[in-house]
Amino acid sequence: MNRVRASQLEATVGRIYEAAVDPRLWGTVLDEIADAIGAGSAALFGSTVKPSIGFFNSPGGDEFFHWLAGEGQYVHNPRPERAMRLSPPRRAITDGHLFTDWETAHIPFNVEMTRRGFHREAGIVGFVDGAPLIFSCQRSLGEERFGPAELEAIEAIFPHIERAAHIAARFSRERTDGMLETFERMACGGILLGVDGRVVRMNAHAEALVGVGLNLIAGRLSAIDKIADEDLQRLIREVGPGGYSLKRHIDAPFAPLPRPGGGPLAVYAMPLIAETPDLFQRANAILVIVDPDANREVRSDFLARAYRLTPAELRLANALAKGSDVKEISELFSISLHTARTQLKSLMAKTGTSRQSDLIALLIKASFGPVQSR
Repeated sequence: MNRVRASQLEATVGRIYEAAVDPRLWGTVLDEIADAIGAGSAALFGSTVKPSIGFFNSPGGDEFFHWLAGEGQYVHNPRPERAMRLSPPRRAITDGHLFTDWETAHIPFNVEMTRRGFHREAGIVGFVDGAPLIFSCQRSLGEERFGPAELEAIEAIFPHIERAAHIAARFSRERTDGMLETFERMACGGILLGVDGRVVRMNAHAEALVGVGLNLIAGRLSAIDKIADEDLQRLIREVGPGGYSLKRHIDAPFAPLPRPGGGPLAVYAMPLIAETPDLFQRANAILVIVDPDANREVRSDFLARAYRLTPAELRLANALAKGSDVKEISELFSISLHTARTQLKSLMAKTGTSRQSDLIALLIKASFGPVQSR
């Protein structure tokens, strides 16, 4: 029996594009699509390897999808892999295309799915930036299979879902690229990691460290130093899905990374947590690599306005921040040692510091400019 409400389904198109901009709307929009198709629930998946990692679902499927994100992730789900293998892209199919009646009744995942309220399913596969995107609808035990009319409706609405997913992925990339650029300006390496721990993207400072202190093989990072690699892998695991917990003891917030020809780097890791989960955000965490040897410029505009420094005092401040002492500065700028010391006293007076170490600490805090060549 045809349960599709065509006009109601058409009304969801605009809402789909709204959800591309605001991921909080996906649950409601999927609920509207499911109702228009005559399904009890609908879901959108961003991973065929571990669907439990990233998905949106309508409220009608909360019980099942809550299980899928928890205990269900440890039960092998053959549905995505079979759909990718047996279904042409953007062609809707049902569970009847994937399984025999015996498999539906006996494969552990199918049994669990039925126990949690769903027995029939129809879906379609597309791609976003080369990554699979799966849309599916579910019906309860006792309801009829999805028929040609429902499959036609899924194929009609899916191009809009796929297009909205492309838009959402662009927004997500802009946000994460902004993070990488920020760390680049701070003379720090930035590495975005996916949910599987593989590198998604990195900035120029991080790229320069590959082969020096880091190895990158098949998308996976490792430290060249064996002991340091244990700390690095611990950090990566801790920011992975389910890595952080209030009950879990975190050994250290960073990992030291030795490198030849320079001092050790410090690698910090943080998960990218949003108010609303976004399956189109490929990056799950970011590694920040701080190089103590980086030759940074102080924020001259800030120091000049905040402390009313002269050009000569600013020049001295930059040299101090880079590690030069007063004698080296006098030679560098061809001024007398007395002049350099006079400028230093004036600089300390204006910044309210009484010791040269305090002054240098203040200058380092103001070092957010790009790395300068030595």
